[in-house]
Amino acid sequence: MAYLNSVWLFPGKEGSHLSQKEREEKIRALRDRQNEERQRKLEELKQQALAAQKFREQKEEERRRRIDELRQRDSDRRQQVEERKRQIWEAERDRREAILKKNQV
Repeated sequence: MAYLNSVWLFPGKEGSHLSQKEREEKIRALRDRQNEERQRKLEELKQQALAAQKFREQKEEERRRRIDELRQRDSDRRQQVEERKRQIWEAERDRREAILKKNQV
């Protein structure tokens, strides 16, 4: 197995001239670099996932806020319509009362 590692990792004459200890150190260093790279990529993926989640939450909050604003505007319009109806009804009532008073006199 060491021979395969040395041929694969250290092709050419260099691989055959390295001592067993040097080959093991180089293999260990390579594995360490690979593990560090995997960890770095994993951390990047985690950060991207967090950023994506934060973005989704922000968009959802904006959507909720927009819906609430639309509901509030709708409610305000309904209140205005009801107020106008009430004013029209009172004006009509006052007009009828005035007519009745005028006719009674």
